[in-house]
Amino acid sequence: MRRLASMTLLALAAVLASCARGPVRTMIPSPIVMQDPRLDFSRVVPPERRTNEVSVLFATTREPAPADGPEHFTRRPGDSVRLGVARVQLGKPEWSFDDLVESDRVNRPDTPRPARVVAVDEFGVLGAPGSAAEREFVAVIDRQLATSSSGSVVFYVPGYRTTFNDTMILMGSWGHFLGRQSPVIAFSWPTGTRALDYFRDCPRARLRVRHRVDYRAGSRAQPGSPHQRHGLQLRGTCAR
Repeated sequence: MRRLASMTLLALAAVLASCARGPVRTMIPSPIVMQDPRLDFSRVVPPERRTNEVSVLFATTREPAPADGPEHFTRRPGDSVRLGVARVQLGKPEWSFDDLVESDRVNRPDTPRPARVVAVDEFGVLGAPGSAAEREFVAVIDRQLATSSSGSVVFYVPGYRTTFNDTMILMGSWGHFLGRQSPVIAFSWPTGTRALDYFRDCPRARLRVRHRVDYRAGSRAQPGSPHQRHGLQLRGTCAR
């Protein structure tokens, strides 16, 4: 009975943590394979990325939040596609990279680690007159791929009941677990966090989320070349 009660409390704590609106969230638990002492996933991380912060590229159709709000973007749909990069801090602010890696080896689901989005830098609005947002976005991917041993890109579109910050923290965690070798991109569409939001958000997704990130992977693009071997396109995909 005690064990059942403990499991129930843990489940309730997890639900409450996932719905929290404050600036501090939690990392996802470490994959069990990372706790095998025979494996060292951190050895492939280059020196310049050995910190407790991870960058996540994003495209979002959410409305920007007020400067004093707990989130960087609201649940409401905006009138454009914004491109940028979020800096996600994993673990306690004072942790070093080695502290974070050590916590990966001993972490348990019932001892969540803190995480937060510490900064969001926007490249601009896609398609705006004079905007270089798309070129900057692709340039960041190019730079990361230049030092990547995998040559792959991770792209994620969340389901409903998630905030912008939640999505960035989730993908920041996975970017860390994957050895920070691949550019991580998340498309955050406007959705609420209440269960009943499903009935509004899903139709709204079909009607209002009219853009898709389509990253065509290949060799790195050469500056000034007439045809990039990969690029970024956001285009309408929803039925009329």
